[in-house]
Amino acid sequence: MVDLVEQYNPEAEANTFETLPDGTYEAQIIESDKVPISKDKDLGDCLSLCWKVTAGELEGRLFWQRLNLWWTGPEKTPGQVVKIANAQFADVRKATGVAIPNDSAELHGIRCMVTYGKQKNDPNFSEVKSVKALGSAPDKQTAAPRAANQSAPARQPAAEAKRTPWARPAA
Repeated sequence: MVDLVEQYNPEAEANTFETLPDGTYEAQIIESDKVPISKDKDLGDCLSLCWKVTAGELEGRLFWQRLNLWWTGPEKTPGQVVKIANAQFADVRKATGVAIPNDSAELHGIRCMVTYGKQKNDPNFSEVKSVKALGSAPDKQTAAPRAANQSAPARQPAAEAKRTPWARPAA
């Protein structure tokens, strides 16, 4: 048993997590991570982007975008899932002005115009439809992209930062 006396507010109201209405929002990426696509099946990994609405009456609301960049599951047209994910990621890179990011954290905190709405094939779910630059964002291209087999340069992590799952440990 757990003693709950004076451990909670009995007057607190329950949170309501209503779906974000379809629309176009000023938003920025606040978190990103490489996560498994499925909990039950080995389908590879995806880049999960957490967007936060930064203006308007829904300011502060969160929504997510999952890009299946590391898809390994079966598909009718080989390579199609990753091709779609790369096109969606190209929109994010163009909108943020970060043409060749070496780390997804480089995309954080850059405001964009994001259109969010119901999925075409399953209207029970919503998705990011498009990502556009807010005003005119100049391209911020990194000096040179790292080759896939190179590890990230050593950095001192911020107090709240965690190790990115795609970074390789120092040898």
